[in-house]
Amino acid sequence: MKSLLVLLLFISFSLNLEAQNLVQKFDGIPVTISSQLSQVPFDGGRDNPKVQFLDIDNDGLIDLFMYDKDTTLYFYKNTGTAFNPEFTLITKKFQNLNIKNWYHFVDLYNNGIYHLFSGSPDQKIYFYRNNGSPSNPQFNLEISELRSTGDTVIYQDANSIPTFFDIDNDGLKDMFLGSVSGTVTLYRNVSTTGEIRFQFQTDFWQNILIIGKADHGANSFVFTDLNSDGVSDIYWGDLFNPSFYKLTNFGTSGNPQMSMTDSINPPGDPYFSYGYNAPRFSDLDNDGDLDLFITVLYISQTSDNFIFYENIGTPQSPQFVRRTENYMNPLDVGSNSNPVFADLNGNGLQDLIIGSSNNKISLYTNSGTATQPAFNLTHDSLPLGISQYNFNLSPAFGDLDGNGTLDLFVGSFLRDSMWYFTNTGSVQNPQFTLQGTVATLGVTNLGQSSTPALVDIDSDADLDLFSGNWNGRIHFYRNDGTPQNPQFTYITNFLDSIDVGDESVPRFYDIDTNGTLDLFIGNRLGRIWYFKNTGTPQQPDFTFVSDSYKDLYAFSNAAPQWCDIDNDTDPDMFIGNVKGGIIYYENQDIIGIENISNELPDGFRLYPNFPNPFNPVTNIRFDLVKSGTVTLRIFDIAGRLISIPFKGYLSSGSYSYSFDATGLTSGVYFYSIEAGDRTKTNRMVLLK
Repeated sequence: MKSLLVLLLFISFSLNLEAQNLVQKFDGIPVTISSQLSQVPFDGGRDNPKVQFLDIDNDGLIDLFMYDKDTTLYFYKNTGTAFNPEFTLITKKFQNLNIKNWYHFVDLYNNGIYHLFSGSPDQKIYFYRNNGSPSNPQFNLEISELRSTGDTVIYQDANSIPTFFDIDNDGLKDMFLGSVSGTVTLYRNVSTTGEIRFQFQTDFWQNILIIGKADHGANSFVFTDLNSDGVSDIYWGDLFNPSFYKLTNFGTSGNPQMSMTDSINPPGDPYFSYGYNAPRFSDLDNDGDLDLFITVLYISQTSDNFIFYENIGTPQSPQFVRRTENYMNPLDVGSNSNPVFADLNGNGLQDLIIGSSNNKISLYTNSGTATQPAFNLTHDSLPLGISQYNFNLSPAFGDLDGNGTLDLFVGSFLRDSMWYFTNTGSVQNPQFTLQGTVATLGVTNLGQSSTPALVDIDSDADLDLFSGNWNGRIHFYRNDGTPQNPQFTYITNFLDSIDVGDESVPRFYDIDTNGTLDLFIGNRLGRIWYFKNTGTPQQPDFTFVSDSYKDLYAFSNAAPQWCDIDNDTDPDMFIGNVKGGIIYYENQDIIGIENISNELPDGFRLYPNFPNPFNPVTNIRFDLVKSGTVTLRIFDIAGRLISIPFKGYLSSGSYSYSFDATGLTSGVYFYSIEAGDRTKTNRMVLLK
C-alpha cells in the first residue's frame, strides 16, 4: 500500500510539472517588418484570404472578417479610430460558426442588422439569422439548405464567391451567384422580415460571359459606385485573369446595362498576380471615397496576397495608389513555416529563425530585453547559397565544432538533402559557410522531408541528430565523435517505433524539469504528439502520452518549438504551420521562484535550506549580484541529476525557491545554483 501511495504521489508530482497553462496570443510581442510594426504578428499566416469589411458591432468603426485556408472565420475588431483604423484579432473562429468555402454578411432589410450566408460542404447555402442587436450580434443557423420560391435547392460553386446587391431598388438585397462557366445567376430577394425567400430570375444575367485566357473559372465580384453617379459597376476577379475586370453599367440603377470595359485594373498602377484577385472596396479612413483592397485567392500565392490601394482622388474621380501588398503587415514567410530560436548575435536574447517552403530562412532579431522580447525582420532570406530547387527548409542550430559559435544544419523536402554550415564568423556576427551535405559527417539514409533537431540526448557533451521524415517517423544519428569533431552513426529510422502519421517535426524540451529531454512532434494534421522521457539523461526512453498535446491545433504541418521567450521561468510554445505564419501560446504558469528583495547583495550566496531535515517541502534561498541565467539543480547522494526545478533569467537580488520533494524517497540530496560561471552547492536531508 505504501509503494502504491508513493507511485501516486510521483505521478501527481510529474503531472504538476507538465501542467503548462498555455494561452493563445495573437500579439503581445512586438514584431517589426520593413520598418512597420505588425498589427497581427501571430495570426498564423494567410493563404487564400476571403475578406469583408463591415461595422459588425455598430460602434462607427469598420471591422474586418477573413475566411482562410484553415476554414475558420477570423474576426479583426477595429480598435483604432474612424480616420486611422487599427485591427486587433479577437478570434479565429467567430462565434464558433461552421463556415465552408465562402461567407457574406448582408444587411438584408437595410435596418443595420447583418445576417450571414455561407457555403456548405456539399455546395448548398447556409443561412445564419442574427437574433441579436446591431451592437451585439448573435448568429444562429436557421437554414441549412437554402431553397428558391420554386422549392429548388440553390447551389453555389465551392470556389466562387456570391455577392448581394439591391439591383431593382426595392430596398432588399438580391443574390448573385457566379459560376465557373463565367456566367451570373440572379435570385431576386422577395423576403419578409420573418422569412427568407429568393426567387429565381435567370442563370444568364445581362448575358455576362467572362472568359479569360481562352478559359473561364472561379470568380468573385462586387457592385461598387466609384464615381458617385448613383450607378454601380461590377468589379470581377477571375481565376484566369492576372488582374481583374470592370463591367461598366451604361444603364441606370434600376435598369442596368452591363458591358466589359477593362480587363486590367486599377488604372494607373494595375495589379497583377498569378490570378484570381478578389477586389473589395471600403472607405476605411473615412475621407468620403472608397479605398481598394485585393486578396489573391490563387492557391500558389501564399504571401503578398492582401493588397491595399489608398484612394487619394475624390468621390467623383478615384485615384488609387498602392500602399502595401501585405495589409496589416503580418509575420508570414509564405508556406510551411518552421521556427527555431537561437542567440545569433551574442546579446543573450533568443532570436527567431524561420524556415519556409520558399527556399529561404528568415531571421527576426530580438531587439527587446530578456523579459520583454521584440522581433525585427533583419534578413528576409539568410545568404546560404543552397540550390533554388529546394523547399520546405528546416533549420537547426548547435555548436558542432566546440568553438563557441552556433553552426547550422538545414533540412529540406528533397530526398536525402540536409546541409551543414560552419559558423566562420563570431558570436556577435555569425557567417555561415556551406561545407556540403551532412553525408560528410556520416549522416545517410535521411529519406524525404528532413527536419533536423540537434540535442545532447545522452549527456556525453556532444550534439546528437534527430530528423523527422515525410512518413511520420524519426531518424536518430548518435554523435560518436567529439565536441570539436562530430561524426554521426546511423542508429535507426524508426525511433522507439514512433509514427505520427505524415511529415514529422521533432523538437525536444525538458517539460517536466527532471533533467531529461522530452519529445514533441508536429505532424501534417496540425497536431502535436507528446512523448515523455522515462529514461535517464544518459539513456532516453520515450513513452507515448498524447497525440494532441494540450489540444493545440495548427491546421496542417505543425512545427512546434518551445522557448521561454519572456524569461518568466516557464516555456512558451511557438508553432509553424502550412500557412507560413507563427501561432503563439504564452505559458502563464509561474514556477516556484519568489523575489524577496531587489536590493543588490554584497555577494553570490546559496543559503542552507530551511527546514532541514524536511518533509516534503523546504525553502532554498540565494543571492545574485549579477542578472543572468540561473539554474537550480537537484542531485541524489550518488551525484545523479534528479531534476532541474528552475532555469531562467533573473535580475540581481535575493530569491527563495519552494522545493517540493513529493515523490522522492528519504535520503541525502544536494542542491546547486549556477549563475553565469559560478556554482554553489549545499546538502539537504529528506526525512519521511
